[in-house]
Amino acid sequence: MTCSPTFRVVWSGQLLAQLGSGLTSFSLSVWTYQRTGSVTQFALLTFSGALPGILLSPLAGVAADRRDRRWILLLCDGCSALCALLMAMLLVTGRPQLWLLCMIVALNSAISAFRMTAYSAALPQMVPREQLPRANGMTELARSVVFVASPLLANALVGLVHIQGVLLLEMAAFLLSGLALLSVRFAGPEHLEARAAERGALLREGAYGWRYITARSGLLGLLLLYAAVNFAFACAEVLMPPLLLKLATPAALGKVMASGGVGLVVGGFAAAGWRGPARRVRAILGCGLLLGLSLVMTGMGSSLPYLMVASFMTMLWVPPIAAWSRAVWQLKVAPEVQGRVFATRTAVASFTMPLAYLSMGPLADRVFEPLMAQGGPLARSLGPLLGTGPGQGLRLMFVVVGLIPVLASLGGVLHPRVRRVERELPDALPGPWTSSPASRREEQGRAER
Repeated sequence: MTCSPTFRVVWSGQLLAQLGSGLTSFSLSVWTYQRTGSVTQFALLTFSGALPGILLSPLAGVAADRRDRRWILLLCDGCSALCALLMAMLLVTGRPQLWLLCMIVALNSAISAFRMTAYSAALPQMVPREQLPRANGMTELARSVVFVASPLLANALVGLVHIQGVLLLEMAAFLLSGLALLSVRFAGPEHLEARAAERGALLREGAYGWRYITARSGLLGLLLLYAAVNFAFACAEVLMPPLLLKLATPAALGKVMASGGVGLVVGGFAAAGWRGPARRVRAILGCGLLLGLSLVMTGMGSSLPYLMVASFMTMLWVPPIAAWSRAVWQLKVAPEVQGRVFATRTAVASFTMPLAYLSMGPLADRVFEPLMAQGGPLARSLGPLLGTGPGQGLRLMFVVVGLIPVLASLGGVLHPRVRRVERELPDALPGPWTSSPASRREEQGRAER
């Protein structure tokens, strides 16, 4: 592994923190549903863990540009550990009320927004610019491992130490992550001095990230592509379980989800082990096209082996898209404004996920399933291709959803500003982190004008 020792230490700590958070999130959701039997309460808890982080992302970006990013990460780890301890105490002392759990989960979501924004903006401080693609690949690999391992470990640990024990393990993970951060130093945070005289009103600074992106149509196009990929990924998460449960068995669902998890990890290893293509934007557009075609492929078949391969192929392209896209942004966005710009990028791209969660259910039940029912409006035209009856509307939804990243990728290929963004936008990291803050301030001034 060629990334710097500082990055490896911080990456290891953040992996532990993400794993602890993933264990608790899965265990708490299952525990709530088993105790209440209410899908509404289950959904409310999930929603509480998504929305606050999105809404507070602009504020997290301002904080990452105003304050030392290492200390933001330390503060986030400490607050997360306290939240885990508080939730464990609530569960030990009696049956907690749902609103209390939702408040703590929402607080964790807000903390996560600050953590991920500071971490993304701090990567150029920890590794040389030529290692940014690999460092981002390792970050995506960590997320992939957490995505696959969290449900498996949570199921085992809840039986051994109960939900309270899982929460205490989460607290220990955040404390270890904090110790890892205390053992290292980030290089040259001189952007704080450069920014001190330029600070304006909080709301104006929070909106700066959006102004910065819209002033560069190439970055805006990349953002819209990433949002389309996120939306399609979230739709697949929502649609796959009911599709498999209508067409097959819960055991089949587990096999298909496991195949997707393997694809996610393989894609993470590929992104982490390879420096990346010379023209990353072209590779991102190609991977987005392949991801969309994989989703279309999912809707075109119904046998278990076929769906396992389709799930693997869909997930395979997610880590490279995320890693190479983030590397492009880190190279093209001035370091002293990366917090605000990355926070805006995260908020816009992440907003599509709750949108998918809220829309897919009604669309499936009220639109697509009736369209593909026997005797439905599309039974004669698409029935010979997809079939008719329960579950066939969900297959059609996979085809439609898959076309979204396909069209977004083709739009990026046809848009010259997106296609040439690596050549047309000057690098914000021409050399080491300590190079010419004055030139970066000049670039920021051009964006504001």
